[in-house]
Amino acid sequence: MMHLLIGLALAGAPALDATPAETEAEDYSATIGQPLGDPVTDQELLDDMTWELGKQLRCPVCQGLSVSDSTSDAAVAMKNRVQELLAAGYSREQVLDYFADRYGEFILLAPPREGMHWLLWGAPVLATLAGLFWLLSNRRQAAPTTAAVAPTEDDPYRARILAELED
Repeated sequence: MMHLLIGLALAGAPALDATPAETEAEDYSATIGQPLGDPVTDQELLDDMTWELGKQLRCPVCQGLSVSDSTSDAAVAMKNRVQELLAAGYSREQVLDYFADRYGEFILLAPPREGMHWLLWGAPVLATLAGLFWLLSNRRQAAPTTAAVAPTEDDPYRARILAELED
């Protein structure tokens, strides 16, 4: 029975003579195509590019954190995958497409400015304009319509106050 389970587990595994880099490269090309850029070999540049792209990806287990800001296992794995893709020569757009394909567009911290996403980008602007319009229209309506009445000489209250002040 144990041999059957091990055999079934190995049936879905890559061939033993294939290196992990070869199997991953096949997976990447099936998802996002061939690399469009040159492989990044400078480690400092690779780290900077990984950090930048990590700031654009949402951590799938943390609330409100980017992959670059999170220390969770999932975020570390995603940073490593970003670094692998960049080192292999994939462009920034290809890397973002890779994660959007795997996790959906929710993984992108800034949704693309197309289709229904324009509503997300335009709603704050429209709400601000509507608020300003409402504020200005209410201000015009609330303007005082009567002028202040000046006190007259025969006003009994004025006479009483003046009399108390003289005492």
